[in-house]
Amino acid sequence: MHAALWCVLVLLGVFPEFSSAQVAQCNAEETWLLEDETSALQVKSEKSLVEVENAAHLPNQGRAKVQGFCCLSQPHTKRGRPRRKWQRRGRSPRRWSCPKKTCPSKFCHRHNLDKLSKLVGFKFPPSWGVCLYKPTTTITTTTTTTTTTEDEINPCEGKKPKDPYFDNVNCNTEAGVLEALEQSGTNVTLGYRGDINTSDPFRAPTTTALAEAGLCPVNVHWHYGAEHLSVGEFDEHGTGPENSSVDEQNAVRQGFQCHHYNKDDPKFTMEYEWQYCDASMKVGETYEVHWPHSQAGECDTKWQYQTPFLDGVFLQGRHHQSGTLNTYLTVGVQAQVYTIVNDENFYYPNLFKGMRVEGDFGADMTYYTGSTTGTSVSNEICSRYTPVTWQVDRKCHLISASSFDKMCKEMKKQADDMKKDLKAHGARELVMKKFTADDQEFDLA
Repeated sequence: MHAALWCVLVLLGVFPEFSSAQVAQCNAEETWLLEDETSALQVKSEKSLVEVENAAHLPNQGRAKVQGFCCLSQPHTKRGRPRRKWQRRGRSPRRWSCPKKTCPSKFCHRHNLDKLSKLVGFKFPPSWGVCLYKPTTTITTTTTTTTTTEDEINPCEGKKPKDPYFDNVNCNTEAGVLEALEQSGTNVTLGYRGDINTSDPFRAPTTTALAEAGLCPVNVHWHYGAEHLSVGEFDEHGTGPENSSVDEQNAVRQGFQCHHYNKDDPKFTMEYEWQYCDASMKVGETYEVHWPHSQAGECDTKWQYQTPFLDGVFLQGRHHQSGTLNTYLTVGVQAQVYTIVNDENFYYPNLFKGMRVEGDFGADMTYYTGSTTGTSVSNEICSRYTPVTWQVDRKCHLISASSFDKMCKEMKKQADDMKKDLKAHGARELVMKKFTADDQEFDLA
């Protein structure tokens, strides 16, 4: 048998009893191209599929494609006239009498096999045909083609600014000159102000609800311990189930703790079985939750929430030109500090959507301009993503573990992959006064 044809039949599964070594030999020769004046038969091993690129013109069908071998409803002679009964010619093995049917009878044709027979010097049995379809025909095969529509492409991916201006820098030059504007997180205690003059150039925090200012949340994440400090609420005197300086499982730095923890109260000590958040989360611990907002996000679409959050913040490029200072108007962060308890009396179902603002929640607020946070920055290395509005609740609140788990469940439903935000991030060290803005605004309950 012609070697190329033999491999064609092996890869199409006509000879399942052939050894794996023989099949591998055919797979090694990835493509065979057999041409004559009117047709080109190409066999691609990765699809186990025959395609005619320049198929012969069938009556009233136009150009067609071969999708595999089939069994003719009536065997045909060389001249195309039907035979009255099934016949086998020569000494071909009986198993060749009829191949496995792979298409409806009306699409099974003998035409191209006769041309192929001449081309390779092998006579196909009269019961054989090939599946020929017009290009407009919808065909279901074992080969799955994945089509990506525009709606499935994340428009925010990679939108974090690549301008070197936004790289972290030394907070001071050797001469003591500030290299970056105001930083976060800071002391937000009522009455506290920093040293950085925000009147030249002028910037001021947004004190209305961020939604009213045209911003939408583009991410939610949290830090292990509070990055801000509020005296008597979350500070260096707070306590928790462990007084270590790091989350040992995630190896991240711990921030300030709240004053609610009571080792004798089971709601602070009874473990919770996390279903959606990372298992490193702990009942009794303090976490500061951040909701970054932006005017440039994909608001009210399935791509609104993004990880990393800077992809969502800077999507439309409205506010990330080097040196511009309108970011305090177009970017904002809500921050609220919680101690997690295993008690359904403290359940809240909508933590994913933003900071709580009913009752005591969001009543004692500090507004100021600052920067991005996290452990990549400190009091030596500063962020250039500044100035942005911060709206920080000065009180520490109790919330159920199930509320956090519900938030994680919503995060896992988002179109963008938010799994990196399903666990706590490390907390930045408290920003020194000399790197803190002087534009604080305060709300009292």
